[in-house]
Amino acid sequence: MSAPILTLTHATWAKQSPVQSTDLSMDEKARMAPGTYPCLAYGSSMLDGNIVDDHVLVTLNPVRNNLTAIHPSGRNTWHFYRAHCQIDGNLPGNQPYEESLATPLGRVVSVLGQGNVGLLDPIPGCKHFTWAEATRNGERMPASPAIAKNMITIAQALEDVREMLGDASITVTSWYRPPAINRAVGGASQSTHLLGHAVDFQHSVLAPRDVYNRLNGWWGNRGGLAWCDRPGRRFVHIDARGYQARWLY
Repeated sequence: MSAPILTLTHATWAKQSPVQSTDLSMDEKARMAPGTYPCLAYGSSMLDGNIVDDHVLVTLNPVRNNLTAIHPSGRNTWHFYRAHCQIDGNLPGNQPYEESLATPLGRVVSVLGQGNVGLLDPIPGCKHFTWAEATRNGERMPASPAIAKNMITIAQALEDVREMLGDASITVTSWYRPPAINRAVGGASQSTHLLGHAVDFQHSVLAPRDVYNRLNGWWGNRGGLAWCDRPGRRFVHIDARGYQARWLY
């Protein structure tokens, strides 16, 4: 069975609740153009425990849609007016989920541009990486919405890295560093860790040099890649600076 595709036949509102768009604030809705949007799941819209027949609940695919272009929150689950949309395809065990409305996992923190999240919640578009890893258990919170978006970008790239390396576990050793922390650990003054889109990690099976060699050509000019394998220091660095940079620590 194929993954579902949402086709919007008219310009319409994506809504956080299945009600009239005029009853919602701009934070609770997003205007979407006609076109096709890959999905993960869809199902009945519910309001106060009752099915709302003229709406449908859709979970957009966060990898194949630019969610922040749709709405600054990056939210991927929305209600749509049925008359303006068509859905083709399905998934085994199809079950939409309200990602941004689900009960947060772990201690709740506020992430600029993302709202309240649980530290153990997966980062949007991820299965294996959490806000706890990105913020060092809430000790290093992003200083701006742009940094938070960078953290999401590199987290999604880490999902691809993990898959490329055989889907074995990855342990994050360093992610976002506020300026004071970066200075304290001896980071470079222009370190990409300051921007949130750099991660140092250890692979549970492969040595750092092996990881580097496997990722080098694939990562290309998307950003930096480096490795270190010295007593007490074994890690791979990856970042999304937007141009190719390679080095050895």
